[in-house]
Amino acid sequence: MGREFKGQAFISKPSKIVYKDFDLGKTRVQTIQLTNVSFSFNSFKLIPLNEKIRDFFDITYTPPGRMSAGMSCPIRIKFKPEVDEDIFDYFPILSATGEIRIPIECTCKKAIVTALDHTIDFGKVIEGEDKTLNFCLTNSGALETDMWLKSLKGVVLHSKEETSSYVSSYKARSMKKGSRKSGTRD
Repeated sequence: MGREFKGQAFISKPSKIVYKDFDLGKTRVQTIQLTNVSFSFNSFKLIPLNEKIRDFFDITYTPPGRMSAGMSCPIRIKFKPEVDEDIFDYFPILSATGEIRIPIECTCKKAIVTALDHTIDFGKVIEGEDKTLNFCLTNSGALETDMWLKSLKGVVLHSKEETSSYVSSYKARSMKKGSRKSGTRD
C-alpha cells in the first residue's frame, strides 16, 4: 500500500503573480511553473478568471495531459491593464485534489508620502524672532507628487508655489519655514 497524499497536488513558482507599479496600456509578461507535488500522476485544468479582470489577461500554455510526480508545466501570463485600479484576485486551477488558487496582485503607481514627524513644534518664539526647523518628506511610491504643508486649522504654510522642489520617488527633500507655531502634513 502506497502513501496517501493530502493537500494541493500542484504548487506554483512563484507562489504569487505580481505586477507592481504598472502603466496603463503597457503589456507585462510573467511565466509561472506549475509543478505536480503529489505522489503519483495528476493533471490540471485552467478555470476562467473572474469576469471583472478576464479582459486584462492573456494566458497561454501547452496542456501537458497526465503529469508524473515532480513534472512541471510553464504557464505564460500576459497582463495589459486598461484601468488605473489595483487588482487583488486569484488564478484558479482545477486538479483531481480540488481547486488551487494562485494569488494575483496588480498595483498601479502610487505616491506614498511619509514624514518622520507629523507635527512641527517651534516651541516658544518671541515676536520678531525667526526659528527654522527641518521637515523631511519621503515618497516611497513610484508616482511623483506635489506637496503642501498645512497648519492644524488647514491654512497652507508651504505650498507648491513657494518651492521648486517636489517629492520624488528617488530623493527626500527638506523644507524650511520660519516663525510658525505648528503644522501638520495632510
